[in-house]
Amino acid sequence: TALQALAETVDGLEDFWEEQPEVVHQMLQQVVLPGLRHPQGQVRDGALAAITRLSTALAPDFQEITHAVLMPAFLPLIGDPQPRVAAKASLTVARFLAGGGGASAVPYAAPATQALLSVLQAPASAPHA
Repeated sequence: TALQALAETVDGLEDFWEEQPEVVHQMLQQVVLPGLRHPQGQVRDGALAAITRLSTALAPDFQEITHAVLMPAFLPLIGDPQPRVAAKASLTVARFLAGGGGASAVPYAAPATQALLSVLQAPASAPHA
């Protein structure tokens, strides 16, 4: 998918981010955020992969600038019914918060912890044969 391709090319966006951050913001608004709401799990997974890679490659500026839009959009995916998406959302939250640190992470620490605890406390589904 386009989101997976984006996730694989993030390393080349570092200079672009510094020169034209508004283009990266537009990409987030037009491609990544809709991907987080897509009905297909593979698309949600790709959007989370893109955010994870951006969080690592462009830290800490990426988190400082995008946290108010991105965290509320991907934090609920920790409870996604598809295990792969839920696991990727957990990884994305961890990488996003680790890369940003500082004041931008504080409002999300409690909701992220609560979401992760809810997943850990949920009854395990029966294994598939």
